[in-house]
Amino acid sequence: QTCALPILILATAALLTGWSGLLTSPSLRVETGAQMPGASLAFGATTLHAMSAQGVSKEFSGMAVFAYGLAVVWLCANAFGSEYDHRTMGQLLAQPRSRGRIYREKLGVAGSLAGLAAVIVFLTTSRSSTAEPQILGMTLGYLILGLASAPFFTLISRSTLAGFVFTLTVPMALYLILQTLLDLYHARVHP
Repeated sequence: QTCALPILILATAALLTGWSGLLTSPSLRVETGAQMPGASLAFGATTLHAMSAQGVSKEFSGMAVFAYGLAVVWLCANAFGSEYDHRTMGQLLAQPRSRGRIYREKLGVAGSLAGLAAVIVFLTTSRSSTAEPQILGMTLGYLILGLASAPFFTLISRSTLAGFVFTLTVPMALYLILQTLLDLYHARVHP
């Protein structure tokens, strides 16, 4: 926990400098640049969480993880949404690269940025916190939700905002429907 703040500072510095020496592929540089707004939100939320874990403002820990989750979903929705927003999807698909490689590159950048922010949340979570399992579970849940469904909903809706909204609302709607059906089942079986 004592080394978490230097890691957070180094990761944020690497993010802000654009990973200058790490990325040699021009397509990865472009994709990383397109993901900077969402990544900045994710790293800002992890900074708030780190400050909360260090005792600066303990009441913001849950809110910071929620903000991290929203930032991760936005980051993953923006992986393909930026192409629709800038009207460059046709140019991207016309390139002589396989669609699988394009998909891996886009989700690789979004996943690595979101995963790095998740690692920082894991490292900065206070060991004395009673909400530690919930925070870690929420962090991992947001990461899986973002990577698994945000690109799908963005590609289906052809909009970053719609992909973001559907990623948050569709699982909740399915949960509510299944919970209602389960309650009806239990009411009939055990009156």
